[in-house]
Amino acid sequence: MKKSISKLGVLLLAAGLAFSLQSCAKDTETSKNMESTQQTSRATSEGNAVSEAVTVDSVNASLQDVYFDFDRYNLTASSESRIARNAQAIRQLSGVSVTVSGYCDERGTTEYNLALGAKRANSVKNALVAQGIAAGSIKTVSYGEENAVCHEQNESCYKLNRRGHTSVK
Repeated sequence: MKKSISKLGVLLLAAGLAFSLQSCAKDTETSKNMESTQQTSRATSEGNAVSEAVTVDSVNASLQDVYFDFDRYNLTASSESRIARNAQAIRQLSGVSVTVSGYCDERGTTEYNLALGAKRANSVKNALVAQGIAAGSIKTVSYGEENAVCHEQNESCYKLNRRGHTSVK
């Protein structure tokens, strides 16, 4: 009877040791996987979580332009939604500087478009601050009608040029 109890004890001890070693191996593997500086999880279309490193380039690629109506710098519900998503992406990085650039279509004088572009950039900046991005980390710049993304002279093209563009570095 004592021999069977001893054998049972040895088996339980061996099983416990094997379990502990397996757990340590998993902890080491987890530590190695967490070595990249900043990570995020996103859901794939299949619903599986995928871990990927967040970089300045990946955040810049995810940021969306905000579009404005003709001769306006107020934000629409659609642009507020884009800014909220942009702020969420920016918050994934720490210590970055944010630049908001304001643009206009080609109609209007150069001076007027530079002033309107500045107002557009400031509208986006204020909305980002309201979303929790530090005001001191955001600079604004106006390009007026310069750096157009579309060069045709029609309303659908003008709409694309009336924008606020956000980037991080």
